[in-house]
Amino acid sequence: MSSSSQTGLTRRNWLAAAPGMLAAPALLAQSQAEQSARSGKRRREIIKHFDFSQGSGGVLAGFTDYHLQTADLNFLAEIRELPKELNVFSRNRRAFYLSCNNRPDDIFMFLKVPLTAADGVEQDQRYKVSLQFEVASNSTNCAGAGGNQANVYLKAGGTAVEPVPLLIGEYVSINVDKGQQSEGREDLGVIGNIWNGQECEPDPKDRKWVMLRRTYDHPKPVTTLHEQLWIAVGTESGYEAVTGVYYYSIDVKLTPLDK
Repeated sequence: MSSSSQTGLTRRNWLAAAPGMLAAPALLAQSQAEQSARSGKRRREIIKHFDFSQGSGGVLAGFTDYHLQTADLNFLAEIRELPKELNVFSRNRRAFYLSCNNRPDDIFMFLKVPLTAADGVEQDQRYKVSLQFEVASNSTNCAGAGGNQANVYLKAGGTAVEPVPLLIGEYVSINVDKGQQSEGREDLGVIGNIWNGQECEPDPKDRKWVMLRRTYDHPKPVTTLHEQLWIAVGTESGYEAVTGVYYYSIDVKLTPLDK
């Protein structure tokens, strides 16, 4: 066989083999790109804003830490206008109002909302939970039977499961670990209290409303069980009287973390 025939055969063999030889790097590059895309999706921060200009916006209210036989608790959860004395930068003046008569000296009243796959939440992913929220209070540090108004503690955090009331005998508890009153725990932490800085006004009509702005970074990452992570903010009261607060806005940031 001539040298030219040998060369032609060699070229034909190489060209025949080339698609297979080139396919492996191409597939590897595609696989790396897909992994990078998936990794990028996991690592994307999730930022969500909630206000109540159009209603509850999927935010739900709850009340726990009381005995079923306790009467006259007067639970109230509704969207209503802010008090006229409060000035806000937005045209929106609607807020989520929570109120109760804390006769058991321990009631936890809270708002909760899920972030889901539609927001970018992934299953089995660790997230750092950061919150900013605005809540209006007329707490002027007046004394009550169980303490003063500074004993109404703000709490917030994130959980992999929906926070729901848990009935234990005749007592309504909750299924997440929030601690008691001034103590925070694994799922919810304490962010101070609702005292608005004013001294006591004996007549509730003379107590001024003040907008409090709070920022909170939950110390323990939350690992999702499904494509869902629940946010909760609320108050736990050691003040044995009526307490009411207006939640004006809630801002959430979920930062994905490596496992």
